[in-house]
Amino acid sequence: MPRVRAVFENLIYDSNAPYNPFMHLFMMIALVWGIGFTVLNDTQSVQDIALYTLMLAESGSAAVMAWGVVQLLVLLLMVIAVSFKQYNFGRYVSIIGYLLWAYAFALLVPELYWLQIITLCVPQVLFWSWFYTRMSSGYKDFISTRKTPRTD
Repeated sequence: MPRVRAVFENLIYDSNAPYNPFMHLFMMIALVWGIGFTVLNDTQSVQDIALYTLMLAESGSAAVMAWGVVQLLVLLLMVIAVSFKQYNFGRYVSIIGYLLWAYAFALLVPELYWLQIITLCVPQVLFWSWFYTRMSSGYKDFISTRKTPRTD
């Protein structure tokens, strides 16, 4: 039972780095968009979203569904990577998450949907970039809170 508790504690904090409360916020935002594009894509509220209509016009309905499914899969794999401290695996997951939101960014920029670009795509792209750096450094924070200087 202690091992199971340790796995769940890895989602909340890491002994090598300070807790980042924004990680779960960005995960939830991505989860909502993934669910919206897979499960709720028949609803009018999802179909009125600029990203949905642009993706539908550019790539078709199968691509919209695939984007949502891959988004949900990336989140599941991210939770596994953080829970079991699989840093190399987490790097690949973060690259896929980055590419999903970079694609959304590339669709929205030519049409000048600034609200969705600034409030959704840019924060998600920055989050997945940050997550990649965290996984690359073995989840040690690059802004350290240690009192003694590093010797390595």
